[in-house]
Amino acid sequence: MMRRPTTLPLAHVFGVRIGAAPSWFLFLGLAVVFLTRNFGTWIPSATNTELFLLAAVAALAFSMSIAMHELGHALTARAFGIEVIGIDLWVLGGFTHLSRETNRPKEEFLIAAAGPAVNAVLLAIFLGATAIALPSDMSLGEALSGSETGQPMVVLGAWLTLINGGVLLFNLLPGYPLDGGRMAQAIFWRVTGNRARATMLAGQAGRGLGLLIATGGLALMWFDDSFAGLSLVILGWFLSQGARSALIAGEFHERLTGVTAADVMDPAPQTIAEATTATEALDAYPEAPGTPAALPVINAAGKLLGIVTKDHLEHTLAMGRPLLTAADLIADHGPGPEQVPEDAPLEQLLQSERLARWGVVPVVDASGGLLGLITIERVRRALASGR
Repeated sequence: MMRRPTTLPLAHVFGVRIGAAPSWFLFLGLAVVFLTRNFGTWIPSATNTELFLLAAVAALAFSMSIAMHELGHALTARAFGIEVIGIDLWVLGGFTHLSRETNRPKEEFLIAAAGPAVNAVLLAIFLGATAIALPSDMSLGEALSGSETGQPMVVLGAWLTLINGGVLLFNLLPGYPLDGGRMAQAIFWRVTGNRARATMLAGQAGRGLGLLIATGGLALMWFDDSFAGLSLVILGWFLSQGARSALIAGEFHERLTGVTAADVMDPAPQTIAEATTATEALDAYPEAPGTPAALPVINAAGKLLGIVTKDHLEHTLAMGRPLLTAADLIADHGPGPEQVPEDAPLEQLLQSERLARWGVVPVVDASGGLLGLITIERVRRALASGR
């Protein structure tokens, strides 16, 4: 769906690549510095070295919590048949890169909800661990409020409980691109039946939320809490930018509503008969500008058999196999582009990985007969004209 930024690979978990942007290392360093100072009020008897080590463990555990949150999104998406490209950690959290958008409101809702669900589980685990580590003279409420203690495990468990609770509540706010905003988008989508409108509503809520957070940050800066205020201003700005992207995407999807494969296909494409040899096919291959890099192969009844690229024809001749037929080349070529019916929405085509790879998508009728051919060029023209 979008080009991934270049990140440093950290691990592969359940086959999902997890990487980190440079900003994540900046965040990690700042978090260790902040927590070293903060934990000093929780454990006054600890040395600076002990506080630093505890802060480092806490910062890494928090980063693992963010990664697990994103894994919740990734594994749920995979369960719906969506390929997971990877997860990237950055200064404001994490991002899961998927190969395509969801097709149904249910998928969107469950994928969005999976991240906060992971935080809820982690919160329960860390809360239980804190309760187990409590000394006899301290209550769970005192531990969570930051009361002084000599037990590092209590401090670590309490802080991770609080931070996962904070991440959970923050992500459930109903503004895009937060998970709560995506869940609200899915609900709007289900109720209205209009994905574009639902995306724009969620985007408007996200912009409002971002503006509110940034305004609160400015107020804090006015009252001399510069660090917290600046942090909120930056967070509000990023939320507003993410929401703006949702608004643009919603407007884009709305323009494409009702546009189908039949509207953008070439209804009379050049074809190759199944018995045509590689030499004959290459000799007859059109040389006009804009000719697709692959052409459909049909049988005598006009049914689609597959796709053959010009590159494959040239490679076949270079290998000294000029008499192979188009049908032979299809079998030798491997999986081709998917076929779509004439009423397939243009949005579905834009999510096609094979359209990007092959440059064409055949349009067929219910019996497999070739109706037309969609090319990258025709899709671009449709996008440029809004149809």
